[in-house]
Amino acid sequence: MIRTFSLTLLAALAMFVMVACDAADPTATLEPSPTAVIDPTASPEATPTLTPAPGPTVTVVTPPSLLSPATLVTRPAPVPTASPGPSAIPIPVPTREPTALPEIFDLVLSEATLDPPNGITFSMEGAGEQPIEVIDLEFGRESVFSCASTSYTSARTAFDGEREVTTTWTWDMRRTGSIPPGSVVWWRWRVVDEQGQEHRTPRQTVVYSDDRFPWESHTSENITFHWYAGGPDFGQRLASEVEDKLDILQLGKELEAPVQAFIYETSADVIGAILFAQAWTGGLAFPSQNILLITVDPDNFELDLPGLVHELAHLLVGEVTFNCFGDLPRWLDEGLAVYSEGGPQEFQRFALQEAIDNRELISLRSLNSSFPASDTGATLSYALSWSLVDYMITAYGWPNMQELLAVFSEGSTYEAAVEQVYGLDLDSLEDAWHLSLGLE
Repeated sequence: MIRTFSLTLLAALAMFVMVACDAADPTATLEPSPTAVIDPTASPEATPTLTPAPGPTVTVVTPPSLLSPATLVTRPAPVPTASPGPSAIPIPVPTREPTALPEIFDLVLSEATLDPPNGITFSMEGAGEQPIEVIDLEFGRESVFSCASTSYTSARTAFDGEREVTTTWTWDMRRTGSIPPGSVVWWRWRVVDEQGQEHRTPRQTVVYSDDRFPWESHTSENITFHWYAGGPDFGQRLASEVEDKLDILQLGKELEAPVQAFIYETSADVIGAILFAQAWTGGLAFPSQNILLITVDPDNFELDLPGLVHELAHLLVGEVTFNCFGDLPRWLDEGLAVYSEGGPQEFQRFALQEAIDNRELISLRSLNSSFPASDTGATLSYALSWSLVDYMITAYGWPNMQELLAVFSEGSTYEAAVEQVYGLDLDSLEDAWHLSLGLE
């Protein structure tokens, strides 16, 4: 009896082991459960043409179709199947079509009325499914160069109505400072109803224009010239002369960022385009947007052309060296700009020679900070900056200068950059430069 019981027990154990092994089959795999992913969709925006045109001061922009709201996309997992081995082919499972959420607000009208240089008034009309509690205007400027991933201003607006609403808000640049002609301003409306549902209208854009003059335009390479005096061929003449001058700058990189140069006949016209400009202003550069306002009188073309070349050089060098960590040394930036003109003007050369003769040069470290406000100090600072850059190009060549600019584009400090490329600290570079001037 004991023997029979033992055999029966062993048989039962064997059956249990076989069942357990079958249950633990390592070839059976399960896919993860479905995952819900929010997929925000946005309508693509056309790149605006940054060319102001003559016309009325009021610019009305008709809104495009409403943006699609965020859609919920569900990716279901495949049906779990036992795999016979590594050569198994997974069974494809179709993905459901996105389901659109219902619209909560219907935009009827959205427009921007320009009043340069004082400001812009934004107006909106619309209707909601529920009473509206909040309307915010969100706006900003498009930039060619920016270190901010998102940058805009939000303004809470007062509005009339409950479901059918109207509102206006004015960007008063007499309080914030004005923006240059050619700036692309974007805006949209954020609407929240009483149930807390939020809706943002499509982004719209308008070119902030100086409509005091009948502008003509000509584009050469990546530079667009806008002018109103000098005749229909004046822009082509500007482009040709500027190209010849800027060719001297061997920056080692093809420049692609669009530049806009607004050519004014008089400095008074420049001052009238911008609020709070100084009375002596002859030109203004806005590097983040690659916009330049400059005086070039057709009757004094040869005299005014160097100023145009100088400011355009700043923008081109700025593109080559743009980074979010540090600025170019002042002496290098201004030195290259004066170099692009073909060298200092006569009064600057006189100031330079006088400083050399009297051994009254401004130190290299001082040239890295803001230039003196006095005419005499500023004139010498520009001349010395050119002299140092001219020495570096003559002694070490353009390849080293190109490498130096590339190192600066990586955010290097100017002392580390000079030492990395030229193997000299600033004091040694200054000594070598002074020695080239006949100073010991």
